[in-house]
Amino acid sequence: MLPFHRGVVQRCTWICLFAFTIIATGCKQSENIYPVSGTIVFEDGSPVMFGDIEFQASQELINARGKIQRDGSFTVGTRSKSDGAILGEHKVVIVQTVTNHFNLDVVHDHGHTVDPLYSSYQTTDLTVEVKPEKNQLNLVVKKRPE
Repeated sequence: MLPFHRGVVQRCTWICLFAFTIIATGCKQSENIYPVSGTIVFEDGSPVMFGDIEFQASQELINARGKIQRDGSFTVGTRSKSDGAILGEHKVVIVQTVTNHFNLDVVHDHGHTVDPLYSSYQTTDLTVEVKPEKNQLNLVVKKRPE
């Protein structure tokens, strides 16, 4: 067995800790995430009462997503449930799953549904800019055509 010097062991320990820190925190420094929350309503002011909202960054294809609450409020997260979105321009989509209920005795109040144009990054015209601050957004969308 070879004898190790205290300095070699200390250097190896520091190198391992440095490598672990880089791996654990990620190598990309450009992914600065800023808090994003807000409300989403229809043109008449009534809230979008259900669904998911998703932001896709224009520069880096990184998404942030969140649930829409019954009052139209939302908070998005990229790496965790509510940490926010990365800096810059984002396309926004709203995804709602609407099913036909066969039990007509059950009444559900989910409000209106969002126009399908907002359900795809190719067709949505909804965009936001995430700034290096706490972002509070107020979004307005169209109802689904009847």
